[in-house]
Parts: sequence; C-alpha cells; structure tokens
Amino acid sequence: MVDFQFERYGNAKATSKWRLRSNDGIINLYFEPAGKRQDKTNLIIIATNFTQYFGRYYGEITLADEVITLNGEWGFTEDHYAKW
Repeated sequence: MVDFQFERYGNAKATSKWRLRSNDGIINLYFEPAGKRQDKTNLIIIATNFTQYFGRYYGEITLADEVITLNGEWGFTEDHYAKW
C-alpha cells in the first residue's frame, strides 16, 4: 500500500511536491509536477474528475537485492475521482 501525500486544493497543487511512501518502506519517492492535463465530466449518474500530472521523480525503491535510485526521472501521477 502506498500513501500519496499532496496538496489537493488551491493553486499550490500544480507545483507542490508529492510524497509517495509505502507502508513496508520499499517505496520512498518525491514527485515534482511540471505540467498537467485535466478533465471534469458530470453526467448526473456518472461523473469523473481527474488531473494527470507529468513531472520528475526523486528517491528510492528498495528491492530485496537492489536499490533503484530515481534522480529526476520523468513520469506521471494522477488524482482521480469517479462516480459510476
């Protein structure tokens, strides 16, 4: 299980760092957004509200016999709400 800590509301969320940490300590990362793509749809019984960020990852992923270090690797993350 990974805990995503970030600023969801306000203008700060577009530039604020995210922290991603797993309960078992394997994942310990920071994500710095560089841009975003978003969509908001409300069709009464179905709704979706998502923001997909692209940016850089920093930190470590610790495996049994290897530590993977990320130092500014590009990637994506997403904040998504859906009602079906």
